Amino acid sequence: MDLEHFARTSLHACRSQFPRSCRCCGTNFPSFDTYLEKTTLIGKPMLDPIEDDEPIGLLCFANCACGSTLALCYEDTREHSAFNNAVQTFAKTSGKTDVDIVVDLVHTVHRWVREGVDPTSSDAEAAPAPATDPLVLDIGASLLEIISRGAVVIPPAPTAALRVRALIATDDVNVRAVADALAVDAGLATGVLRVANSAHFQRSGEVSSLMQVVTRLGFKEIAQLSLTLGVGRAFMGGGPFANERALLWRKSLVTALLGKALAQTRRLDAEDCFVSGLFSSLGSVVGLLSLEVLLKERPDIPAQPWAWWLRLIDIFAADLGREAAQHWQLPSLIASVAAHPHAGFDPQSPHAPVVSVTAAARDVAERVLTCPRIERADLNDIAALTADERAHLVSAIPQLVHAIAAFDAGLQRGTTPPTSATSPAPEPVPPPATPLMASTLVPAAGRFDVTGLVSQALVIEGAYAFSPTTLVCIELELEPRLRLWATVTHTTATTHGHRMQLSPFAVDDHAWRRWRLLVTDHAAERTHATLRQMEIAKRPR
Repeated sequence: MDLEHFARTSLHACRSQFPRSCRCCGTNFPSFDTYLEKTTLIGKPMLDPIEDDEPIGLLCFANCACGSTLALCYEDTREHSAFNNAVQTFAKTSGKTDVDIVVDLVHTVHRWVREGVDPTSSDAEAAPAPATDPLVLDIGASLLEIISRGAVVIPPAPTAALRVRALIATDDVNVRAVADALAVDAGLATGVLRVANSAHFQRSGEVSSLMQVVTRLGFKEIAQLSLTLGVGRAFMGGGPFANERALLWRKSLVTALLGKALAQTRRLDAEDCFVSGLFSSLGSVVGLLSLEVLLKERPDIPAQPWAWWLRLIDIFAADLGREAAQHWQLPSLIASVAAHPHAGFDPQSPHAPVVSVTAAARDVAERVLTCPRIERADLNDIAALTADERAHLVSAIPQLVHAIAAFDAGLQRGTTPPTSATSPAPEPVPPPATPLMASTLVPAAGRFDVTGLVSQALVIEGAYAFSPTTLVCIELELEPRLRLWATVTHTTATTHGHRMQLSPFAVDDHAWRRWRLLVTDHAAERTHATLRQMEIAKRPR
């Protein structure tokens, strides 16, 4: 194996595993190419302080422009260890040292960056594209067979919520009729009361009846609220892909809220854009439900990461979305959105402006769900947005958290379901340099020990936990206190309670500055402590 082949195969593994952002300064790496451009690949030997400084691997793989290393040895990630092992193996076969191999690799990659070469384009051993993966073809054929015989698993339609929306659209609607329509579905009625009494919607004291809710919020708000809860209940539930369907629901809700904000700038009907966003992941949800049935019938199908399943269902999402929209007898506008943005749409269609807004909002939602804080530059490559629209959305994003937390309360997401089989174990997060405590305020009050702290992850341990994807308002016990919102990404039972890993979500400017400073200070203290330990280990005994 020559050096260039080794570099390509190594980067194949890194291409899907590279950090999406720097944990210290927050620099985003939306693609592998930008990761290579914005970092400096380096190779320093990781030495054994006891066995005469024998090289046992590499200290790091890349440095961010801010000077922080992106893969330190104390984090011990699986990808970093695999890369170290590959370097050692190649060094033995080539007759070079680990350090020489890394230096040559760095020079090779830098040459690729200068010349604009795709490091994976010409390698015959490249990972197969999803469409040509034999397993994708096998499962895809089974899904096509399910679609062809009309056996697609479609969740029950939010009938009561759709009936409330249709009733409110009539001319002779009244408060009692709407309240009675809500009361038909006890679960929906309970959820509406919970949301109405949340901090986001509560305006002047608690409400205890549906008549009070309808009177206080008004017909338009009730129609939106009930449909949101109805769709959320249809999307979520138990099953092997429970967490993944919850993630798609969160993406749909954020798309709806951003679509509503974007509609204001384009003078479109905000209600249409909101509702379209709610149904934008309908085909993907139906795909996951159908896959759950298929996995029961095919126990031979090996476990795959979530990203793999998502690529698979994206192939069929348009067809499944149309099928579900027809089954639910949804209006043509929503049916158009259910097929897009997974497939092209007719720009001459009367629904094109709303579909376009939903597609742009969905693109922004994907970034909001993966980055703690969004700036205008993070949206520059979304061609469908103007500069003014980017600025408008960036200012609206921190306001999303209150609405999302309210709908979480309406869907009763307080208990912790089993982690989906597709969810990988979270990477280790280094502990804070000094003891730190945190309190949760929403959805329930509690006190936790902080056991992990980096820019994009906060690990806390305590007596109980919330469901994955739940939005939590957390307060770090500093002086002054730091309050921010975060999404639960993993929950794990421990001998003394539960461990939760959270990712900061839609953080505003003030909280972001304090959060970054906190993370940077702790990272610096950890690094100094590691260096001190290494120095002590080197001293003669």
